[in-house]
Amino acid sequence: MIGERLGAEHTQIAQGGACLVAAGDGCVGLERQFTKLNPNAATPDWDFSRYQANAVGINLGTNDVGHRVSSAQFQTAYTSLLRKVRAAYPQAWIFALETFRGRYVPQTQAAVEAAVDGGDSRVSFVDTTGWLGSGDLTDSVHPNDQGHRVIAARIGM
Repeated sequence: MIGERLGAEHTQIAQGGACLVAAGDGCVGLERQFTKLNPNAATPDWDFSRYQANAVGINLGTNDVGHRVSSAQFQTAYTSLLRKVRAAYPQAWIFALETFRGRYVPQTQAAVEAAVDGGDSRVSFVDTTGWLGSGDLTDSVHPNDQGHRVIAARIGM
C-alpha cells in the first residue's frame, strides 16, 4: 500500500510468525535468513545486484518476546540486520519501525543509533506510538485492512 501510495515499484518480504532472532522452537530468524532466497530452507543467497531498493522498511520484534529473546540478543541481531541490509542496498534509506506493540523499542533505537554513529546517515528510527487504535487491529497485534491504510498514510505522507 505504501508503494502504491507513493507511485513506486515495491516488493514485500514478509514471513508470518517470524522473529528477528532464530529461536530453538522453530521461529524463523530473519536476521540470519534475510539474504536467503527462501527464509524457511537452506537455500542460496539472493542476488541483490538484480534489484536495488531505494527504501527499506523493517518492522520486526513483535514475535521475539514470545520466544524469550533477551534484550541484548535482540539489539545485537538488529544491529547485524541493519549491516546486512546496508550491504545489500548501499544507497537505500532504511526505516526501522517501532513495533506497533512497543516491543524492544530501546534496543531498536540503540541499533539505529549505532549505525548512525558508525557513519550511516541513511538509517532512521520511526516512532509509531499511537498510530494504531484497537479498531485498526485484527487480534490486538496484527493490523487489519484499516490498520494497513493508517500505516500507509503515515509512512507515505
